[in-house]
Amino acid sequence: MRRAARARRHQRAVCRLFCAALFGCGAVLADTFPQPATAYDPARMQRERMGRGVYAFRCGEYEAFVGWRYKQEDPPDIAFNVYANGVKATPEPIRKVTFLKVPWKGEKTEYVVKGVLADGREVSFPVSASWTLPADAPIGYCDLELTPPKPATTPGGHTYTYYPCDCSIGDLDGDGEYELVIIWWPTIALDNAHAGQTGETWLEGVKLDGTARSLWKICLGPNIRSGSHYVPAMVADFDGDGDAEIICRTADGATDGRNRILNAGAWAGGNAFKDWRAEDGHVIFAPNYVTCFSGKTGEALDTVPYQPAVLEDEGAIARRDTKAVNAAWRSRNPGNQAFRFLGAVAYLDGMKPSAVLCRGYYSRTCLVAYDFIDGKLRERWFFDSEAAQNRGYGGQGFHNLRVADVDFDGKDEIIYGHMCVDHDGKGLWTTGYGHGDAIHLIQASPETRGLQLWTCHEASPFGVSLIDAQTGRTLLRKEGPKDTGSCNALDVDPSTPGVELFSGTHCGIYSAKTFQRYPDPKPRPSSNYYNLLRFGIWWKGDLSRSAYSGGDTINDYSVKGRVSTCIWRGNGGSVSNHGTKGCPCLIADLFGDWREELLLRRKDGRAIRIHMSAEPTEYRFHTFLQDPVYRLSVLTQNVGYNMPTDPGFYFGPDLLGHHIRFRGTFLP
Repeated sequence: MRRAARARRHQRAVCRLFCAALFGCGAVLADTFPQPATAYDPARMQRERMGRGVYAFRCGEYEAFVGWRYKQEDPPDIAFNVYANGVKATPEPIRKVTFLKVPWKGEKTEYVVKGVLADGREVSFPVSASWTLPADAPIGYCDLELTPPKPATTPGGHTYTYYPCDCSIGDLDGDGEYELVIIWWPTIALDNAHAGQTGETWLEGVKLDGTARSLWKICLGPNIRSGSHYVPAMVADFDGDGDAEIICRTADGATDGRNRILNAGAWAGGNAFKDWRAEDGHVIFAPNYVTCFSGKTGEALDTVPYQPAVLEDEGAIARRDTKAVNAAWRSRNPGNQAFRFLGAVAYLDGMKPSAVLCRGYYSRTCLVAYDFIDGKLRERWFFDSEAAQNRGYGGQGFHNLRVADVDFDGKDEIIYGHMCVDHDGKGLWTTGYGHGDAIHLIQASPETRGLQLWTCHEASPFGVSLIDAQTGRTLLRKEGPKDTGSCNALDVDPSTPGVELFSGTHCGIYSAKTFQRYPDPKPRPSSNYYNLLRFGIWWKGDLSRSAYSGGDTINDYSVKGRVSTCIWRGNGGSVSNHGTKGCPCLIADLFGDWREELLLRRKDGRAIRIHMSAEPTEYRFHTFLQDPVYRLSVLTQNVGYNMPTDPGFYFGPDLLGHHIRFRGTFLP
């Protein structure tokens, strides 16, 4: 009887081959494998025009690696040919993978990828399906040479320079390929909790085709401080015209891509504006705005007042009444709690992207959603934890956030730490656990329906929690004696089931599937050992994930073996951002293949170095960028404390052995 039941269960699981290749889209079947995690309707969603994402780099002295994208709209039996300077480099069309290693002759080489249909016909893709490798190309990476903003001096006499910090991506010029949006930080940037003059923050749009051609630069001016929590920049095609826009917080003195200056809410020529900086460097009372910039030109398209203002009382603003700010935001430092800003892009109606700008998370918490329609920013909804219907939602925010359809209605929710706001701006749930530093959104295993959150607690009750993202119900709760500064959720070990959950040593390592606690690493490390696993990256050819560990190092981690092993190390010319946090500029599946690229700044601050994996793989998958949850998590890497990408599906070794079709590929 038991054998027969197992056989029937296996047969039902195999039947899901006739379901959509992307689970979570369309009908939700109770016996599917993997279990659905979301319920987006791709037929209704505005999607990016996505090119082939061809790229090439030297992977050896006389060898080059060429990669390209496999997309959801491709025929399942499509194959590919690769040409090097017009000469076919593939004796037979490539069918099972989306990369090729080819001999390199030390000369400038243009690589072109073409499709091969089932009947043998060869089809050309758009011009973007090519990449030119220069004769002097380095091994293992590509440098985007940049021109930093000019050095400057604060009113207090501190001279500073610039370096490229957090980044985002978007199709800024409508050519079907991504461009890079760089946030330039001054070398004297500061956290909100610290007083001091910081210098100005700049945004820049840069081509990602190897030329690093600058499209525009935007200066946010002296009335926007520089630091981790000040300028989340949201990049998406908000109006559906094929070109991405940038939406972010601005203030008087900002300069757009046409060299126009913002003054009292209007963009005009000249340089007259009010400087609101206090002697201690904080900028508390300056009027704030939300501005939508053109991705093509950097031009300011529309500007509206920031919601909510730090104070509504004009008299208190005129008096620069810091006590009134503390009272309004229930804070002790007027330049801190009220100036913690987050942001996200979300499909709130299940069809088109909206921008969500957020203020506060230690106490009062406000989120406001905007649409960009007919050249105007239009408020969709406003959420305030001070409202009577939102009691219990204050003080639950984190230094980062996540976006996904967690309740299977095809519309996105905003997971704001230990609370969740529904697509319509109403509170969905709150745990009451309070503030924490890190939040990760996962599907724990392919047998687990829906998405889960892995969080760490800075406030009492201390510890870590695994939470059902649909209901807010606590699935796993482990208390600790003090603030757990960070955590991560990565399926790093094929020998253990599901995703591994990491936290500080006083809380341990757990299985997200079985809740089993694994032994602590040997030798027992400090409470900061989670830094070894701060960022996840798909780098190898198997289905497990590796960890970016700061600097230019990537590690594998064995839970059972309790050891961390370095699998890749750069040449020392790249450095990470945000001090001891060791954050990259960006990690994402930017180009072809399906693995992720690692973007770091070069030591001299005049380039972003794109590191690429040359590891072979047996698989080809639809690019992760076509999964809404993954794509939106890429956009939030520049928000607050950087966190790794999270897909809206389980991806790991547990998919093997079930004879399934997953993201366009049959897995044995």
